[in-house]
Amino acid sequence: MRRVLLLLCAGVIAAALLADSALRAQTAAETGATADRPVPRWEIDAGGQKMFDMATVTLTTAGTPEVANMPLGPGDVFAPTNGIFTAKNVLLIEYVLFAYKLVDTPAQVQSVRTQLPAWANLNRYDIEGHAPSNTSKDQFRLMMQSLLAERFKLALHVETQQLPEYALVLDAPGKPGPKLRPHRNIPPCPTKPPAPSRSAFAGDFPLSCGGVISESEPKALREHIGGRDVTMAQIAGSLGGTPSADLDRPVVDQSGLSGHFDFSLDFTPGLNDMPPGFEHLKSELPFPDALKQQLGLKLVPQKGPVDFLFIDHIERPPLN
Repeated sequence: MRRVLLLLCAGVIAAALLADSALRAQTAAETGATADRPVPRWEIDAGGQKMFDMATVTLTTAGTPEVANMPLGPGDVFAPTNGIFTAKNVLLIEYVLFAYKLVDTPAQVQSVRTQLPAWANLNRYDIEGHAPSNTSKDQFRLMMQSLLAERFKLALHVETQQLPEYALVLDAPGKPGPKLRPHRNIPPCPTKPPAPSRSAFAGDFPLSCGGVISESEPKALREHIGGRDVTMAQIAGSLGGTPSADLDRPVVDQSGLSGHFDFSLDFTPGLNDMPPGFEHLKSELPFPDALKQQLGLKLVPQKGPVDFLFIDHIERPPLN
């Protein structure tokens, strides 16, 4: 039985959050930006501050599965929803990360968790919002920002810190690996979500485009990650958000490769801590070796600017 997980696949957090000073001043009134939270480029492109036409917030009923009609990460994978946003049994932190398009690295999640009151880390909420039929994913994010401010009285700011990170670079200059190739629209990228199946992949590469997909095989302890029509920044961001890669810091793209790519990566996590009965997997590829052999990439430790979200105020919401 395979477990399919859509990874968070944004680019570098700092690049997504920082816009130039002239652009900030021009759009601050529209977007609600302050000196504490500069206007990110994606918010400007999505049209600035927006609100749902109608929205409900309810506490999750016991036994409700965690579902959403779009991936609640910073990736761009999205199929039109006719203006409806629905999510059930979701923690508040997931809504916050979705609204502000932040990669859920362990450090980012832990930082936000420690600032939230106990109820906000325990209670799960169902949110349904109605909007114009042509609403994009980033516009839904802006609407979620407004909803969190209105219903939860959420106020926050961003601080940039110099912290350890990994640079994603080519292992050999000018030589990507065999499973990292310029994007091929074969088969054509679907415009609708694929029908449910046992696998999110068609061969080495995912069925969908625009995001990074991870598929685990628990019995084999093997991880398969892939993406179609994604940038190197998306690939780097997704690797930093892959728990099975066991990375202790975010990943930023410094490969020098531009354009959009298809990629596929297979590795076996936790080879140094194998449970009894899995000794035969010692011959499998650990993450760093797979990264070099299959994608022609490697990780170089360094320090760089990382933006963290800081919660200034939050309240329990009135429930519908």
